Amino acid sequence: MGQASQEGRGFRPGPRWALWVLLTLPFAAGCAKSPTEPAPTPAPITQTVSFRSADGIDLKASWTPSENTVFVVMHGLGAGRGEWERFTRSAAKRGWGVLAFDARGHGDSGGPSYETFRTAESWAALLADFDAAMLWLRAQGVSEQRVVLGGASLGANLALHAALRRPAVARVLLLSPGWVYAGIPLYPAIAQLKRSAVIAASPPDQFSHQSSVRAIVLSPDPKPLFLEGKSGHGVGLFEGAEGSVFLERVLDAFSR
Repeated sequence: MGQASQEGRGFRPGPRWALWVLLTLPFAAGCAKSPTEPAPTPAPITQTVSFRSADGIDLKASWTPSENTVFVVMHGLGAGRGEWERFTRSAAKRGWGVLAFDARGHGDSGGPSYETFRTAESWAALLADFDAAMLWLRAQGVSEQRVVLGGASLGANLALHAALRRPAVARVLLLSPGWVYAGIPLYPAIAQLKRSAVIAASPPDQFSHQSSVRAIVLSPDPKPLFLEGKSGHGVGLFEGAEGSVFLERVLDAFSR
């Protein structure tokens, strides 16, 4: 009778029951499964790869793959592909790939040492290294339309000339180009480019800065985008805290 009347009135918990609920809620919450969080995307693994130029020079490169934009970049005079590591890490965070190669006579690549190069023709032969890099990428299924050809210092001048040989490449990155490096001129090549280009230099690097400004004035439309760093030459533009910010500005230019 008493039970039936309780059911008729509905269940009304007493103070002891309410206290038990309050004490056990934290434990129940701790046992509850949290929503499944997506696993972080693993960073692309950089591989060391090899390919051969048309004139038989064995070349080494660091390859960070991507299904999106891919930068093909060359270092400056006497340097090597390792100088692009910071750039590669930042590009990879955006889902972009980088193929940074040691030009002949530099780093781990074959051929006589760059210190023996005495003529403009010997430096112009490095254009074959860009060609070899592009052929290797094609074999990996990377179309030229996805490629940005780039370089630092002498590598910038050479990247410009390499781009002129490959009209399907729509974008170019030139870090601290010079009016003439080792006989490789910036002009009139820049006037023949007629496609999207980003040029970066710093005022303290007077020769490169003045060369860049002069080249932009003489270039056709669309004019290259000129980004001015605080200091540094080539990939040295990206050193330090201010350089890291500048690196992101350079990469932002390729997000447009």
